[in-house]
Formats: sequence, C-alpha cells, structure tokens
Amino acid sequence: MGLLAPGAVVAGYRIESVLGRGGMGVVYRAADLELERIVALKVIAPELLDDLAVRARFLKEVRAAASIEHPNVIPVYAAGERGGVAYLAMRLIDGDDLKELVRNDGPLPAGRATDLIARAAAGLDAIHRAGYVHRDVKPSNVLVDRDGHVYVTDFGLAKQVLSTDGATGTGRWVGTLDYIAPEQVRGGAVDARADVYALGGVLAFVLTGHVPFERDADEAKLWAQLSDPPPVPSQLRPELPRALDAVVARAMAKRAEDRYPSAGDLGRAAHAAATGAAPQRPERMVARGAAAPGGQPSTVVLDPEASTVSAGAAPPRGRRRRRVAAALGALALAGVVAAVVLFPSDGNPPRAAAAHVAETIRNVGDRPNGIAVAGGDLWVTSNHQPRLDRIDIATRRERADHPEVGLGASDIVSRGNTVWVAARGARQVAQIDAASGQVTRRLHPGGAPWRLAVGFGSVWVGTLGATPAENALVRYSETGSELHRWTRRRGVAAIATGAGAVWLVERTAPNVVRFDPRTGKSVPWGTLAAPSSALYFDGRYLWATLNTDDLIVRIDSRHPRVLVPTATGRRPQQIVAAGGRLFVASYADHTVRVLDPRTSRSIGAPLDVAENPFALVADGQSVWVTGAGDNTVTRIALR
Repeated sequence: MGLLAPGAVVAGYRIESVLGRGGMGVVYRAADLELERIVALKVIAPELLDDLAVRARFLKEVRAAASIEHPNVIPVYAAGERGGVAYLAMRLIDGDDLKELVRNDGPLPAGRATDLIARAAAGLDAIHRAGYVHRDVKPSNVLVDRDGHVYVTDFGLAKQVLSTDGATGTGRWVGTLDYIAPEQVRGGAVDARADVYALGGVLAFVLTGHVPFERDADEAKLWAQLSDPPPVPSQLRPELPRALDAVVARAMAKRAEDRYPSAGDLGRAAHAAATGAAPQRPERMVARGAAAPGGQPSTVVLDPEASTVSAGAAPPRGRRRRRVAAALGALALAGVVAAVVLFPSDGNPPRAAAAHVAETIRNVGDRPNGIAVAGGDLWVTSNHQPRLDRIDIATRRERADHPEVGLGASDIVSRGNTVWVAARGARQVAQIDAASGQVTRRLHPGGAPWRLAVGFGSVWVGTLGATPAENALVRYSETGSELHRWTRRRGVAAIATGAGAVWLVERTAPNVVRFDPRTGKSVPWGTLAAPSSALYFDGRYLWATLNTDDLIVRIDSRHPRVLVPTATGRRPQQIVAAGGRLFVASYADHTVRVLDPRTSRSIGAPLDVAENPFALVADGQSVWVTGAGDNTVTRIALR
C-alpha cells in the first residue's frame, strides 16, 4: 500500500499530511471525524501483517498492551483494523525526543540528563510489570514535551509479535543496533534487563552526545556490543561526576545478571550519582511474566499489581461511551510528541465501591453552583439569586433564614462555624456566622471576587478585574482583616491550599503556580492543556478539572511539572475526596464519577445523580452534590 493521499478516510480519520515513516508503517496527521480533533494516525505496513494468524495476534496483544497506564508511558486513543488496514490513533502534543534534544542543545547537564532518564525508567518499570519488554529503547523513543514531562513511546510489542512469528525472515533486524543488548545479538532469551542495558546507553548518549559504540558498519556495532567495554562519559566530559561512569558501566554490563535489576534502579542510581545523594530505595526486580528472567514469552498475563486500568462499567445507554482502545505506543517523530490521557497507578487494585445515591432534596436555589457544610447545615449558593439556601442536615429541611450575600455568587468555603461566599456581581465576600445565620462582615477585595480558599489561618480571595491591579490574590485573617495583597496580572482562575503552599491556576493562561504564603514568591509548577476553574487538594495531590477537554488532572504537590491527565465523564466540574475515594461531578453526563485517588481508576459505575451536577462537599458521612439543571441537592452515602 502506498502513501495515503490527503483527504483519504481511514477508520473514521481523515488524512491531512504525512508526519513520518518507519519500518512499521507511516504516521499521518489526521482529523478524527467523530470527535473533531487532530491525531497522529499510525498505519501499519500491510506486508508485515499478511499472515492472518500474525494479524490476529498483533491486534490481540496491542489491545492487552493498551492496559498499561502510567504517567511516563504513552498509550493511544484507538487501535484496530478496518478495511484490511491496521492502525493506531494517538494525540499530538508539541515536543522533542531525546535525540532531537541533544542535537539542538548538545550534551545535557548531569542533573537534567539523569532526571529525564529516571522518568523514562519509571515508564519502563510499568511496561515490565505488565509483562512486556520494550526491545527498542533509544533516544528517539523517549519524548519530552514543552513542560519537560517525559514519555516512553513505541515500545516493541509489535516487534516482538512480528519477530517471533517469522515476519522478519527477510533479514531485517528488529531493534536499534546502537542500543541493543548482547543477549539480543546472540539470539538468546530477552527480558527486562535488555531494556536496562539500552537505557544505560541512552544515559551515555544524553551525557556525551555520542552513541555508546560509534562504528561505521553494522557488524562492527554488533561486535562492540558483545565485546567492547561500556563507554566512560567523563572521558568525553571531564566535568561530569565520576560516579556516573560506574552507573553506565553497570547498566551496560555484558551479562544481564550483572546489571541493575530494574530500570527504576538504574534511574535512581543515576540521579544519586549526579546529585551526590544515596538512592532512596533498595534495588528490586519489578518485571513479571515474559519480562522477568526466565519468563514465558508465549503468554502475557497482566498482573493485578501492574500499572493498569480497567474500563469499568459502561455508562447508561444514550450517554457518551468512551472507547478505551488498544495500542502499543507511538512512533517518535522529530518535533512531535504523541500522547493520550494517562491513568496513574501505584500498583494496587481499587477498593470495592460502597458509595451510593441515598436521597435528593428538591427545590433548592436557582441553578445552585456552590455548597458548603458548617454548623450542621448545608449552605448553597446560586449565581442568579442574592440569598443563600440553608438546609438542616439532620432533618433535610430548609431553614427560614436566607442570608443575603449579593448577586453573582461564584464560590463558597467554610471553616468551623464560619462561611465565606464570593459574590462576583456584588464585588464582595460575605462572612457568615453559621450558628446565627447572620452576615457578620462584608469584605471588599478591590476586584470582583472569583475564587476562595481557607488555609494558614487565613481566607484567600482570587479577584478578577478589567485592569491588572484588580487581578489579585488577597489574604484576610479569619476574622476579616486584610493582611496582604499581591497583584496577579494573569488573574486567578482556581485556588487551593495544602502542602505548605497556596496553589493557583492562572486565568489568562492555564499555568499552575505554587505560591509561598510566607514569602509571597511564586514557583511555576506546570501548565494544563486547557483552562481550569476548579482546584482541590486531597492531602497529597492537587486535582484540577478541564471541563472543555473532559479531563481531570492530578498534580504532584512535591514535584513540579508532574501533571497526569485522566479522562472522566463529560464537562467535569468540582472534585472532592471522601472515604478514601475521589468524587467528580460530571456535568454533561448527569453523573458523579468515583475514582481511587491513588490510581485514578474508576470504582464501580458512575452514580446517576441530578441534572447537571456541579458543586460537591463532604461531611464525613456523605458527599453532597448540587444539581444546577433541576435545582436539587443529592446525598451520596459513603457506606
């Protein structure tokens, strides 16, 4: 099959242009006609799949491989066969692979090089836990996006399928000679330690700018892999720590048993060598199944402790059904990073769901958009009415008094017996005593208050305005005294507190910022793929919703630029954690999604709640969710 012409349609994707070619096929820029998005569409060379048995096995195993979900491994949107064409569809984001990065910037500083390698190693560990060997680890298969996030791509499942079924009988070598392990050269058994060898070669490359064994002929390269000593980076760059020489030497040991037992061990050792610290974990073998030493390659069983995700129960008929598809990974292209929604995993299966919809309170507000718990009551805001609705939790009855907070309520928070409501239209924050139900103070932060958070003995207000001075972060004491004001020229779209910081998502650009409340200094923490107006801290991670992209994003509070997006429902709004679970209001699905916050896996089927669920709050026994479409509050029982 020749190149597909622009305008041709394959499996629901319209071809726009060629992005690159490789031994496995051609990658096109294509438009997804159903979801109206641009993807990278990899069309597998048909001659590789002429044998029907090979084709069936290929499709079966790429579907199994799609279950590998890890922040540093790239899966795809969809994969399959249509009209005799096998294909993989992937999301495109801007970035470089390590080969391009070194070509453009030269050899990398030790700290940056080892940080990138450690992240790639984490992705390889996930692949190995699932029973696979990458088989083609090289700089062009390690991608770095514009935010510095690292992805392992194009892992060699297809190469394994094709090579073990004889599809390479024409004499083509499966893999890259510059990084191939000695046991692969000999034709011996290959396990995860072959990838450790290759990653050691990639480490040498990013440190020096040279492949491990520079030879003119392929035969000479193969011989060097078998017999020549590993490269010594400090010989080419004397300023490098000598400890890195030892790391490369061990990773590229000729005998597999002399190498690091896992890619993660190599990554941690490299980082320790660059920083002078000691590795934080004991070494351990993580590979399972066919990837483990002595594993059986004929059968791959996905271990329940591997970094995998289950699709969960299908949503009700008539709602969107996300196609969790099969694939093996993306083709690395110069200047392009292929990525899709990632599902993190800590290796533990999710706990059984106990949450269930218990009851619904009706006739609450006018499109209720916020909810808080204080003084034994639910406090509910509505953007279009100036007064709060107040509901007695014990009786589920609405109280007679409705505190006036002003029009345009945009956020509500509580601490103890105090409630604060941001009223954008009234340009004020109302402070309410929950015991009496009375407004005790009205705060005027300058601009229109948009988002609130409570923490560090203070109330934090993010304001919006027509001038830069009106875009501010304002700190008040919990008694209502203004303590400090910081101009935020890009505005504040979302705010949360935790892990010793105030966390912001900027409004004019979706940047995540760590703000130090003691010094007033800001540290960039990463950039979201789309705007976010909700941010939640669960005690370890921050969670942001990207309702235009149908994503939530887990943000590591300890390490910058570790942002892990997860697809969940349509137009996700607010998030809350309760009972060891994460609850996400899915506005367009009319459901609440329940996730394991450690893994981002769905727990059970989505919970059918009110029309257009929007705001969430937890009180220890229940999660309460507002229905903006039918003026309700629904209680989700946690047990």
